[in-house]
Amino acid sequence: MDSEQTLKILKMVQEGFLTPEQGQRLILELVQQDETAQKPEPAHDLFNALSDVGRNLGESFEQLFEKASQTFRQATGNGPQTVLFKVLDAEGLTERNQVSVPLKVLLALKPLMLFRTPLMGSPLQQIDFEAIFRSLETASSGKVFEYVNRERDEKLEVWLV
Repeated sequence: MDSEQTLKILKMVQEGFLTPEQGQRLILELVQQDETAQKPEPAHDLFNALSDVGRNLGESFEQLFEKASQTFRQATGNGPQTVLFKVLDAEGLTERNQVSVPLKVLLALKPLMLFRTPLMGSPLQQIDFEAIFRSLETASSGKVFEYVNRERDEKLEVWLV
C-alpha cells in the first residue's frame, strides 16, 4: 500500500472533505488493490467513495461561498442595514408604532437580550431571541419575524431593510 496515498486520504478526512467512513473505505480499497495487484479489477466502491468525495466537496464549496457572500454583503453595506419594528392591530391593517434600529446596534445588544433575568416581563420570556438573531444574521431584506398578541389586539413585525 502506498503510504503517500494513505496520508492524502487522512488529510482529506482531517480537513473535512471526507467523512471518517469514506476515508476508511478508500484506504481499504487501496489495501485490496495492493493484495490483488496481479489482476487489477475495477473497484465499484472506490468510484462510489470518489463520488461521495465530489459531493462533499461541492457542498463544502456551497457553504463557503454562502458565508463569503454574506460577509461581503455585510462588509460592503449591500445587505440589510436597519431593523424595522412595526406594531399593528392584530389584523395588520392599522400601524400603531414604528421603530427603526440600525442592525449593528441590535447585534451589539445581542448578549444582553439573550441573558434572561427575572425582571424581564413574561411576554419577553416567551420570545426565542436566539432564533430571531439567527434570522437577522442570515436573512436578506424582508419580514423576519411576526408575533400576534390577541389579548391586546396587537401584532409585532420585525423587518430587515
